[in-house]
Amino acid sequence: MYRYVLLSGCRSIELDCWDGANGEPIITHGPCQFTRVTPILFKDVIVAIAETAFIMSEYPVILSFENHCSLKQQKRMAAYCKEIFGELLLTEPLPEYPIKPGVSLPSPNALRKKILIKNKKLETRPLRFQYQLSNTSELIKQISLDSNESEKAAHDVDIERSRESNEIEEVNETRDQEEQDFVAEGVMNDENGVEEKFGNMSSELYSMNESRAYELVKQNPTEFVNHNKRQISRIYPKGKRVDSSNFWPIKFWNCGCQMAAINMQTPDIPFQMNSAFFEQNGRCGYVVKPSLMRKADAKFNPFETRNMDLIVPACVSITVRFSCFFFF
Repeated sequence: MYRYVLLSGCRSIELDCWDGANGEPIITHGPCQFTRVTPILFKDVIVAIAETAFIMSEYPVILSFENHCSLKQQKRMAAYCKEIFGELLLTEPLPEYPIKPGVSLPSPNALRKKILIKNKKLETRPLRFQYQLSNTSELIKQISLDSNESEKAAHDVDIERSRESNEIEEVNETRDQEEQDFVAEGVMNDENGVEEKFGNMSSELYSMNESRAYELVKQNPTEFVNHNKRQISRIYPKGKRVDSSNFWPIKFWNCGCQMAAINMQTPDIPFQMNSAFFEQNGRCGYVVKPSLMRKADAKFNPFETRNMDLIVPACVSITVRFSCFFFF
């Protein structure tokens, strides 16, 4: 499955890591005795990723570690990543893009052929300088964060899972320092305070489920678009999607959200929409947003039907000659 999604152009994958037998970490969906999901050796998955990460695209691959492992097995995970990924693994911020206020994140082009790991970061600063955040850690190299809901299905890929925010301190205290060397310093945020924090530094990333995100789309569409000009938003399926179905990603693309998590194992209509959207730009896994969603001085409301900044009106006539639907 991991080879398949990378060869299909996917650039973000979740690895749900647990302690395995004989000291070998495994990847599965929760404790096997409860979920009955067949585990896979962590090492085997890392090898598969290293072999296929940049066949389809040279643009960066983002690995989200949902880490439930003991310190001993975390050390083994870190050793495998160093040994197998080698120079592909990004372990330090790029010199041109230090993690400072007013400094933007590096572009995908600047991170070609790099693997970025998202994982929880140990506390290195007083808590008054940190914001509690919503979900599982995210490292888009400079970014680490947490979320507050665990909501996905077996072997979900391209979806980061969640954990209660009140576990942050406990988890941070048991996180292996060697593994932390892969995670650059970032700032944590609370998804419940997104509206109040629209002006924060670029290295802050917000992660929220589709229900919470859609409330922002409806209540503050213009502000949400402006926020996404400066910072990254990740939207993941709500917990009620126990069948691994997908939400309509276009609702969030229209507000400039950069990451809309899709269950790649479920070929429903939203999945097909996502696949078609990323067929453009050579299936490299990244698509440049329209200028309205990037320029700081442009105003864009996704619900506006008449006047838009920087847009010259045009009439388009479309004639449908043929249509076909495929059902799997």
